[in-house]
Amino acid sequence: MPIIVHPCKVAFESTLHHSHGEIYVKTFALESVNRLTNNSYWDGFPRWSPDGSQIIFVSGRDGENQIYLMDADGSNQVNLTNRVFSAVWPTWSPDGLKIAFTSNEDDANRAEIFVMNSDGSNQLNITNNSAHDQSPSWSPDGERIAFYRSITAEHNHDEIYVMNPDGGEVQRITFTNGNNYGPFWSPNGDRLIYRSDRDGNSQIYSIGLDGTNESNLSDGTASDRPMQWSR
Repeated sequence: MPIIVHPCKVAFESTLHHSHGEIYVKTFALESVNRLTNNSYWDGFPRWSPDGSQIIFVSGRDGENQIYLMDADGSNQVNLTNRVFSAVWPTWSPDGLKIAFTSNEDDANRAEIFVMNSDGSNQLNITNNSAHDQSPSWSPDGERIAFYRSITAEHNHDEIYVMNPDGGEVQRITFTNGNNYGPFWSPNGDRLIYRSDRDGNSQIYSIGLDGTNESNLSDGTASDRPMQWSR
């Protein structure tokens, strides 16, 4: 259940009223919980806009999961993607003008990363290749996007990469014998945290952008996920 924190509010997914997820917001000062979505399909993965005025989320109400946008009070819900294949893992650019997400162009079995304007226009496939590219994460300055890639022909596991927002200057960060997922940038943009199963279970790792100074932050017998940096 993804939980995303706003300075005085928390957006989250819950099955409080349905067997499927719906999106809620808790306001701390008022000790209130408001339900923002209400339909017969799953809604989840809420993400606040940088200015806190809007929320993007994923909904299954159109058959395939698609990315929706709504105002912070749940009004004006609109489908941004309207794609043939599912669109998931949305993330805002730091200036709130762009949204990166994972979808498919012409093959349901190959995930790729797209970038679009915050109103859903100009959807561009920035990783158009034979790999599986997923889980985009914007750098704090908006100049780079981290993601994970799986290329069976080269290796049968996932590795962390970074690239420019137009898909250029792709750089591989991790070189391991395990699966590495879900990168997130440090607030100053000099490191990434991510999950890896190289030790037999899910652990949280930190690494420099040049691939050095890698460390296991949650070494233990339990599986650890998800994770997020403090500000």
